[in-house]
Amino acid sequence: MADILQVLAGAALTNNIMLVQLLGVATALATSESLLRATATSVMTMVVTTLAAAVLWPLQHLLLQPLDLAFLRVPVYLLVIAVLAVAGAQLLRHYRPLWQRSLATLLPLVTANSAVLATLLASDERQQGFAVAILSGFASASGFSLVLLMLAALRQRLLVNEGPAALQGAGITLLTAALMSLAFMGLA
Repeated sequence: MADILQVLAGAALTNNIMLVQLLGVATALATSESLLRATATSVMTMVVTTLAAAVLWPLQHLLLQPLDLAFLRVPVYLLVIAVLAVAGAQLLRHYRPLWQRSLATLLPLVTANSAVLATLLASDERQQGFAVAILSGFASASGFSLVLLMLAALRQRLLVNEGPAALQGAGITLLTAALMSLAFMGLA
């Protein structure tokens, strides 16, 4: 049980994929403009990363490694991520019709999200078991989602409050992300 909590806390908080490893920052900055869009991105990222971890672990250990096709790992991972992102978008369109407009622009962002690919590759490099790989993928996506939603909420609040003219827009957003990164590093 302690190992499970350590994996969850490590991937989501102390070794956060976005704030500590600086992966997925472009996706976060592009989708944190509104809370609705950030929520849709968070859900998509969590679904895609968790399902990709469940699909790719057996694919890697039962097909690619035994057949000595490890050089195809990255293209296969990208293909699986793309297929799962499209399937996830179709499911969300069906269950969340209000997200229809957001999903059209989110699909390429989730598919090309470096945080998703890096999480899956890191899990493979650590030689984790099946259950731990899925848990690690979920925890990493949860940490990404937590930071994305926090950043979106802060950006919404910054729109209401006037700040210095020099820091309007991207300046204050990057400064906010840097301060969040320092706060998350303090958890380690």
